[in-house]
Amino acid sequence: MTQTPARRGRPPESATGDTRKRILNEAAKLFARQGFHGTSVSEIGKAAGVQSGALYYHIKSKDELLWQILISYIEDMLESTLKTVAEHDAPEERVRAMVHNHITQIIRYRRHVTIELRDRAALSKPHKEQLQAARDEVQRLWQQAIDDGAAAGVFRSNDRVITNALISMISLVSQWFKLSGEHSSDDVADILADLVLDGLRTP
Repeated sequence: MTQTPARRGRPPESATGDTRKRILNEAAKLFARQGFHGTSVSEIGKAAGVQSGALYYHIKSKDELLWQILISYIEDMLESTLKTVAEHDAPEERVRAMVHNHITQIIRYRRHVTIELRDRAALSKPHKEQLQAARDEVQRLWQQAIDDGAAAGVFRSNDRVITNALISMISLVSQWFKLSGEHSSDDVADILADLVLDGLRTP
């Protein structure tokens, strides 16, 4: 019986992709727990089960890992926000849906939020600018919803201070929310959406 010779050279694309995902996932865990500067490349390789010599086949550098972790989170947030906005015309409904979406995303990406708050300064200038551009677009969508509500006479104000405070308040849910806690993420979203809309509505 003829045996099939072992494959040589590069691993299959699927295997390479799986390894890269595992490296990114373990790097996110370590960066969130220890900080970007407090984590070594060798620690990432060990956690991902990849030998140091092979690690650089899958990544360019630790800096590149930080970038990929943060941009994946921000781009996913932007994509889901765009989808949410497209599904809701009425300003009140849109803001409520955006609160739910934002909380769902930041809980899903809570490690990424922690890393961004603490370590985004470690990004290169071009990466900082690209990340900020995506963040600005998310904020623009929030501001547009509040602007539309004010124009329709539904909201009392569209001051940018409100938008900035709203996004900051919702984003910080990732720092205290517990999956095993008294409230589900939907409960928290409903409570905060009510709080926001009660404050925004025209008397």
